[in-house]
Amino acid sequence: MIYTRNILTKENIEHIFDLYHTLPNRIIINDFEQDRYYASNTGHFLIAEYTLEEFDDILKEISDRQGQIFDKITHIRVLKYNATCFIPKHRDSYDINLQKSSSKSSIIQLNDPNFYIGGKLVIDENVTDLQMGDMVTYPYNVFHEVRRVHKGIRYVLNIRHN
Repeated sequence: MIYTRNILTKENIEHIFDLYHTLPNRIIINDFEQDRYYASNTGHFLIAEYTLEEFDDILKEISDRQGQIFDKITHIRVLKYNATCFIPKHRDSYDINLQKSSSKSSIIQLNDPNFYIGGKLVIDENVTDLQMGDMVTYPYNVFHEVRRVHKGIRYVLNIRHN
């Protein structure tokens, strides 16, 4: 598990929310047309998918701050956890045509954790302490969960990459 503090600025996060609120629902990802916004089939939360092109500026900002580029990004998603939403403990599944078992997930906190109660990300039995703009990266084969949000809304950016 790797922590990176302040990977995104407040302006970067505002840009992500602008995309979240203004882009159309229909999208083509990996040559497949789909709805951008949909409910997860694992746990209880909402997903919004994005293309590499839509997130080009944000990915460049992350690369500049992190000092390296993500290897082969397969998914860019905003995850929204309303009150009562959670993800049970699990290991990430993967599409063998796009990813491998050593692939990684990076989570970037998009809103102030004081705006919701609960919703803690737990990776390999360790409770994370992400502030707005912070990122944590972990491999798919590690158990993780998001505990139930009791009040408010939690938003994160999830980048899946090899």
